[in-house]
Amino acid sequence: RLLDAEHHALDLAYHDPLTGLNNQRYMTTLFDQALLLAMRPHQVLAVIYIDLDNFKPNNDPAGHFVGDEVLKAIAQRLRESTRSTDICARVGGDEFVIIVTQLENEEDVRLIAEKILRQCRTSISVDQKTYQLGASLGVSIYPLHSTDLGSLLKMADKAMYEIKKNGKSGYQIYSEL
Repeated sequence: RLLDAEHHALDLAYHDPLTGLNNQRYMTTLFDQALLLAMRPHQVLAVIYIDLDNFKPNNDPAGHFVGDEVLKAIAQRLRESTRSTDICARVGGDEFVIIVTQLENEEDVRLIAEKILRQCRTSISVDQKTYQLGASLGVSIYPLHSTDLGSLLKMADKAMYEIKKNGKSGYQIYSEL
């Protein structure tokens, strides 16, 4: 029972209890391992900051149960859109970060951002009602923009706010600001 309790405590410490995704603490811990993959010749790593569009207007009238189910569905889609070497984390209410490893170039980053965007735009059904969201994605690239997670997150967040400011539901790479 002691081992089970320890395992449960670690799970709570490193995972978001609602979605089962990694939390910000665990994402930070895993980043150093992701860098090892990115340090291979001709490989880059991307930090994608995701903020759901239209979550609050759907969540407030429908209730928190529906909002929770929508977040779980988005988390599952993000898991399905990434590889086992990538890191998916929920960092706030309707905000997520994906650290994508083992990319060859910036075009790979664009393809992944477009795939994630499609997944977030696809309607979600809860209790026989359909909810339509979108997402604003900001992207920063290691080592092009920075070499530390804090800076990469800030740059991705800044790029994401540019999308929000310019009409939502799209992606922006930091270098294109």
